[in-house]
Amino acid sequence: MKKSAVYIIQARLKELGHYTGAIDGERGPLTHAAVLKALQARAGDLPTAWQEWSDKRQAIA
Repeated sequence: MKKSAVYIIQARLKELGHYTGAIDGERGPLTHAAVLKALQARAGDLPTAWQEWSDKRQAIA
């Protein structure tokens, strides 16, 4: 995933209150945890097997 895409995702996750790290475009552990937190918050809107998606797929869900 391009750094610019990660930057956008981090910014949105921060707006939603799921991400507390620096918006730097790096896919680190804080970004990964924030993506999972955001997905869990809307689990009712996602297919039941979303936990099996790749990290990239989860990031754009």
